Amino acid sequence: MVLCIDIGNTNIKYGLFEGDELKVSFRVATDLNRTSDQYGTAIIDMLAVQKIYAADIDGAIISSVVPSLNYTISHMCSGYLGVEPLLVGAGLKTGHDLRVDNAREVGADRIVNDVAAIRKYGAPVIVIDFGTATTFNVINEKREFIGGAIAPGIRGSMDSLVSGTAKLPRVEIETPKSVIGKNTITNMQAGLVFGFAGLVDYIVKKIRREMKRPDMPVVATGGFSEIIAKEISCIGVVDKLLTLQAEISVRSEHGGKGLRPAAVCAPNGFRKGGIAMKTVGVAILGLGVVGSGTYKILRDHRDFYRRTQHVDIVVENVLEINKQRALDLGIEESRIADNIAQIVSNPAVDIVVEVIGGVEPARSFVLAALHSGKTVVTSNKELFCKHWYELEKAAKRTNAGLYFEASCVGGVPIIRTLTDGVQSNVITRLTGIINGTTNYILTRMTREGADYATVLRDAQKLGYAEKDPTADVEGFDAAYKLSILSSLAFHTRVPLEKVYREGIANVSALDIAHGRDLGYVLKLLAIGKNGENGVEVRVHPAFIRKDHPLASVSDSFNAVFLQGDSVGDVMLYGRGAGALPTGSAIVSDVIYAATHADHKYASFKNTLLPEKGVKFVTDFKSRYYIRFTAKDRAGVLAKVAGIFAKSNISIADLLQKGDMDENGVPVILVTHETHELAVRRAVEKIRALPDVLSVDSLIRVEG
Repeated sequence: MVLCIDIGNTNIKYGLFEGDELKVSFRVATDLNRTSDQYGTAIIDMLAVQKIYAADIDGAIISSVVPSLNYTISHMCSGYLGVEPLLVGAGLKTGHDLRVDNAREVGADRIVNDVAAIRKYGAPVIVIDFGTATTFNVINEKREFIGGAIAPGIRGSMDSLVSGTAKLPRVEIETPKSVIGKNTITNMQAGLVFGFAGLVDYIVKKIRREMKRPDMPVVATGGFSEIIAKEISCIGVVDKLLTLQAEISVRSEHGGKGLRPAAVCAPNGFRKGGIAMKTVGVAILGLGVVGSGTYKILRDHRDFYRRTQHVDIVVENVLEINKQRALDLGIEESRIADNIAQIVSNPAVDIVVEVIGGVEPARSFVLAALHSGKTVVTSNKELFCKHWYELEKAAKRTNAGLYFEASCVGGVPIIRTLTDGVQSNVITRLTGIINGTTNYILTRMTREGADYATVLRDAQKLGYAEKDPTADVEGFDAAYKLSILSSLAFHTRVPLEKVYREGIANVSALDIAHGRDLGYVLKLLAIGKNGENGVEVRVHPAFIRKDHPLASVSDSFNAVFLQGDSVGDVMLYGRGAGALPTGSAIVSDVIYAATHADHKYASFKNTLLPEKGVKFVTDFKSRYYIRFTAKDRAGVLAKVAGIFAKSNISIADLLQKGDMDENGVPVILVTHETHELAVRRAVEKIRALPDVLSVDSLIRVEG
């Protein structure tokens, strides 16, 4: 098989041919800062997915419009594939003459496009390549390239608009319904698509007129060829793989010379069974509980990963204020960095692991790593929730990876499940216990009947709760995670501000006991729904039935319950925090990033604000547990029932718990499903009744 490589300004396209038949094609972003090792390990990985190995490749041929990458990619071919590539350029035998003033000015992409077009479609012919630039090649009936035209590329034109104006945004290049745009986006799309269609149509007419061939065939290739071809009739054929097929044609003309195997092994490792061992350098920012656990896993499992994943992960640097902590872990002093600049400037570091926590300085450190082209793995749910859009924008700019499995639910692989496991489904609902601290507290209160304050103190002594437990017990931690998970599940940006949040600080052991008598268990739930009325996201204590799968999730364990339109119900369960469970998720991301050439980004438009048109439900529906204390007087319950009736709220259960005392009569009622705002208004009216002493609890009932 022969590997054809087309190095463009924006992308590098690869095509693997067996004879004239294209077997596999893929592309990666062009990156001038990547080394031959990085390109080499990436292509080895991409070929391995197709069960193709270096030994299967007999030769390689390169056409390039980026001279500075010619040596890098050529060295990659010889070092990782064992073949000396043929580089297409002026003077190379192609069977195609260049009748222009200076043949060496003609780009290799134009040469190979002409060769393939002549071979497939004959001559004369006009070849248009919609790439970073839009090129028009004119080939006469003698199969000679006699010149053409070069116009701006459609994406470059958009970049010029965006960079040269203050208010114009970057838009998807697609055909709008009308040339008369109704908003800024469709205005820009109309100008770009229809403007380029007009440009192409006019230039083709002028070429045909000068050639005195009014029906001269036109072949188009490149990323935007199909979009433009739909708008004009002059383009007869769209052939998006023309350049790769052209290289095979050039090889045939050249007789295969210069494509003999080179007995060279991969510079950064060795081959075993046709698979190259890949060496990856990692830096860890922070050696707290999670950072230390991550380091220990990488250290203790290094040989295991070499054997099973064919990747050698080396911790090249750590960033830690407490140097002694690093030394106690056995880390060499020379690998302990004093500042982030040492790490981002270290060429041996490929992946940066951020486990500092909080927003700053973590945000600045992560951005520095991404701007330098290094992939980032983070466990920082607050940073990721609040600045995801900013981090992803930086990652895309340098083609770096951004991985965050450890940010949600510790060692439970919920993010990989959403992105790579159930992506064939429309996820309609997710319900989770996603904070270990609150689950531990509520489990103890349920088992022992203990009060909240007592259990919280115990949780702090055991290390389950922080000295300042606000983030956990007030629901902030769960809200960060729900924002991330619901964005992934529903394929739309769900900002933190859209998540309704209540904590557990006001939960009483009395209500937990009453709920148990009614057949319920109390949990802090994170709930996300995606329905006809919009997206609904909320974090709050809720009763669930004892037979619900989440009811048995106890202590510091976490679980997420998913509902997909095809798969049905799926539940993931495991430890939601801790050095090794969270470290496990981090290392899983490190291995994934190291063994996958192309990085995935969000499946939705990732911006600060949600997309226009996405509705968020605030007046959600639930059942409600309400406990209030009333005077022992006739007609009180009738007045309460009357208030609910006027609000269209029906009562499912009404109980009096205990006898009358000096504090009044405790009454509990449970509603049928109703709207949140209706219940709140009704409760305010009940609280205002003269015979109601207090409304003590309002807890939602789910499932």
